[in-house]
Parts: sequence; structure tokens; C-alpha cells
Amino acid sequence: MVYIAGGTYASLALKANGTISAWGANFFSLNVAPAGLSNVVSVAGGGYHNLALINNGTVTAWGDDSTGQTNVPAGLRNVVAIAAGSYHSLALKNDGTVVAWGDNSSGQTNVPAGLTNVVAIAAGGFHSLALRQDGSLVTWGDNSAGQTSVTVGLTNVVAISSGYFHNLALTPQSLSSLTNAFVFSLTNGVAVTNTIAAGATTYYQIDVPTNADLATNTLFYSLNGQLNDWFTTNSPPSLAAANFLFSGATNGVAVSTVLSTTSAPTNIVPGGTYYLGVQNTNNFAVNYVNAGGGLVLTRWKSTPTA
Repeated sequence: MVYIAGGTYASLALKANGTISAWGANFFSLNVAPAGLSNVVSVAGGGYHNLALINNGTVTAWGDDSTGQTNVPAGLRNVVAIAAGSYHSLALKNDGTVVAWGDNSSGQTNVPAGLTNVVAIAAGGFHSLALRQDGSLVTWGDNSAGQTSVTVGLTNVVAISSGYFHNLALTPQSLSSLTNAFVFSLTNGVAVTNTIAAGATTYYQIDVPTNADLATNTLFYSLNGQLNDWFTTNSPPSLAAANFLFSGATNGVAVSTVLSTTSAPTNIVPGGTYYLGVQNTNNFAVNYVNAGGGLVLTRWKSTPTA
């Protein structure tokens, strides 16, 4: 499995081959993915409906349609992210705009006029959220519990999530802007699934074993946009033209590089530390996964000892 999502009454799992497994309540066919559904890159679960994003930028929906929540707008294309509320649905397009459909009893599908530069979306019970490229939030819909009243002074947000009556925002303490270093520790062989904001670079720290002489790093694919990969031993990590590894990691295209103790500029030092930088140069957020053991699959060859 490379991605999971849970609605009120059903659960979804996205497999590495682009198909979906669903289970849970059987009303509205929630636990039965549409026949022939394939090439899925993301899923979302709502109150009584499910959404699937296809790798061609279209959306498939199934389940309850009592308020039009599975009635995907005709001609909807170039979608890069999806979200499902109780009875409404959201889609983020690659131009940074948001499309909403379904129940509008609390104004949750009234996308604010002029909303642009959106890099991530989230849907609550009867409200909606959008994260903009500058790290600010835009909210609309039900505010009965203050769920659309953004906390004063909240800035530099890099990820969002929404519950029925509440929201969550991730704001790394080490950041003053989305261009600064955001470093994750990496455990060898452990899968990584993540989202990177538009224009951002995320770094993964790798501590090199003392007996290492080779590392194979494979970025399997991003879900909805091209990513670049960088290597650096600077601390804090930073980008340098000489340390560019590869580009073109997108939609199922596997790219890899081999790092060794003898070849520059990717010269790993046994017992040292290096960083791999994942760079998103798009104007929209990109989801990325590795189906075979992590965003960076590091394999070490042990040097024989006497």
C-alpha cells in the first residue's frame, strides 16, 4: 500500500499498481471500488462517499450522491489533489485554483472569489480549507465551532488537515519561510510518503554507517508533478549546482543514483552525514511515494573485516 484514507463509514487503500481496496460499511457501495478503476494516484473518504484521483488529472467518485457530492463537474481536468467532507468534495487544480461541489448548506462549496496560488486543500464536516503558496490559510463554510476562524498570527503553514469541527496546521518551528531547510530523519529501508509545497525543498538526513562503501538511492515516483533531487553534505543543508542529482521523477517514472565513498560530488563519508534534497519547482503541491521501501531506499555494502 502506498496511500490510505478513511471516511466516516469506509476505509480506502491505494496499492502500488494504481488500484484501490475498500472496506467498511456496504451501504451506497462505499466498500466497492468502481469496476475497472485503475491508475489511481490518491484517494479521499467523505461521510458517505469516496473520491479517487487518476493519473491523467481526472476524478472518479462513488457512494451517496444525495447532495451531488459524487457528481464530478463536467470537464474537470488537471486535478492534483482531492478532499472529501461529510457531503461535499474539493479538487485542487494544477493552476492553483480550487473546485468544489456537493452540499452547500453552510457555504462549504462557495470557493472564495479570486482564490489562487493554492498548494493543498482539506475538507471538514461542513467547511473547507486551502493552503496558499505563501503559507497562509483560507477557510470557508461552517464556523459554528470556530473551525473557519484562522488563529491570529498563524503563518508559514506547510501542511493542513481537517476534522468534523476542527483543523490542524503544521508550522515547522525551524522555518521562517518555505524556502528554508526542513530536515527529516530517515530510517534505512522505511517507506516515506509525503507532500511537498510549491516551490519548497525538503531534506532527508542519512547517517552513514561506519562500514559503508556504497549507497543506492531510488526516488520511485511522485504522484502528480515533477520533482528534482539534490545531494549535499552542508549543515544546515543547502542547494548547490554541483550537487544536482536528477530530475524527472514523476508519475511512475523511477529514477535513481548511486553514491559511493570515492566519487565526487556525491562522496559519502563512512560515519558521516549527508542530506538528500527533494525539490518541487511547480506552482502546486506534489505528493510523492516509494512503493518499495521509502522515498530514499539506502542499501549498504559492508566492508569485510578480518
